[in-house]
Amino acid sequence: MASASSIERAIRHHYHGEVTSSAATPLSFGMEEVTFELAPPQHAEGVAPTPPPRAQGPAPRDMELMSKVEALTQQVADLERMVAQQARVMRGMMDALEARGALTREEVQAKAR
Repeated sequence: MASASSIERAIRHHYHGEVTSSAATPLSFGMEEVTFELAPPQHAEGVAPTPPPRAQGPAPRDMELMSKVEALTQQVADLERMVAQQARVMRGMMDALEARGALTREEVQAKAR
């Protein structure tokens, strides 16, 4: 079993080469994420199972929610790409400053604490 966000992060990382972070998960914000587990349908004894409802397509409310989820998913992906880019820039700056002897990594780490 896995949460939807962890599966999506793994797909983006392994198939699209995105640098993803597991730091921004629903759990990190104190929220629970729903996980799904499929189980076979159970029928009461002597009662015939009811046929599935006709496929009518998603309800308008469901379509609206799916649209919002898609938009939020895209925003998260954009933010993750932006943070990864900023981390690369900071690493480059650190390497340049260290090469010039302007500061050491230990000094930066001490300030970050």
